[in-house]
Amino acid sequence: MSCSWIESMKKKVPIEKFYYYGNPRMVALVVSKGAQGPNIITVAMHSPMSLTPPRYGIGIDKRRYSYSLLQEKGEFTVNFAPFLHVDKVHFCGRNSGRGRDKFKESGFTQAKAETIEVPIIKECYAHYECKVVDKYDAGSHVWFVGDVLNVIIDTDAFDLEKGILAERWKPTYYLGNNTYTTLAYNRRTFEKKVIFAVYPEGRKSK
Repeated sequence: MSCSWIESMKKKVPIEKFYYYGNPRMVALVVSKGAQGPNIITVAMHSPMSLTPPRYGIGIDKRRYSYSLLQEKGEFTVNFAPFLHVDKVHFCGRNSGRGRDKFKESGFTQAKAETIEVPIIKECYAHYECKVVDKYDAGSHVWFVGDVLNVIIDTDAFDLEKGILAERWKPTYYLGNNTYTTLAYNRRTFEKKVIFAVYPEGRKSK
């Protein structure tokens, strides 16, 4: 591949928008709770942080109402919504919960969690109940890391071998610029193999 091809097809872009070029990212609806009740925020910054113990992280802008609720209560639920509810997802991401009931205005329905006081969202197909155990100030966003205390799923949304039945439930992804998408029907499964890394001292690790 010649350098001239690279020069003609690629260019530098502003660093300030670096996150845009990693999209799409799966959307999560995070619910937290304060004295005025529960609040929903739509986030694209979220990730598993540890498998053992099970921990999940969410990145929250310090200016957001949810940031103060997480500081106050230290509990949250992570909910994954199908594309069917993309209008509600967008509403929860573009409107502050200060002085308003986003459950009522969005049309989402509260359902009781089993291990914490913060509710889950009934219309979603998977839910994590989390208790904050750590937080990290990364700059514009603070990452709240929570122990996953409980996981609830819609049983008709998942196959134990294939994962989510995306053709039916269509997970919601964020492209940027107020634009959302979902998965295509393409699916490819690879053979499971155990791969070992051999360290200099001879110790093996999967």
